[in-house]
Amino acid sequence: MKLTDVELERFIAFTRYMVISATECRMITYQELMDIFGLSRISQMGNFAGNLGTFCKSMKWPLLNSLIINQTDYIPSDGYNEWIVGNTNTKSGEVTAEWGKEIVKCWKKFKNPKQKLKGLNKVIKDYFKEQ
Repeated sequence: MKLTDVELERFIAFTRYMVISATECRMITYQELMDIFGLSRISQMGNFAGNLGTFCKSMKWPLLNSLIINQTDYIPSDGYNEWIVGNTNTKSGEVTAEWGKEIVKCWKKFKNPKQKLKGLNKVIKDYFKEQ
């Protein structure tokens, strides 16, 4: 996906924020992220979350978009099923079990934020140049 310069800078900040959130072993609501990053529509948030998932997969990282939840029932959006198991028809219990495992993987992977943030801006820019 091609991003404008402004979108790219926002995505870099978004990704860094998600890495830091993982180091703190915390979940983040869609609304919190929309407020912080000035996203006015849930579809914009969905695009950022989707790009983050694609980026994480390409880096062979756990899915940082696993940490994004809604503020009503504290689970990811319906579209998350495709990310975690690659199938929208999967039973919710299977998704929940895999989602929990993915959260723990994120928290373990990003224990040391300085190590994970070093050079991240360049890695993201290079990734999107190739897209």
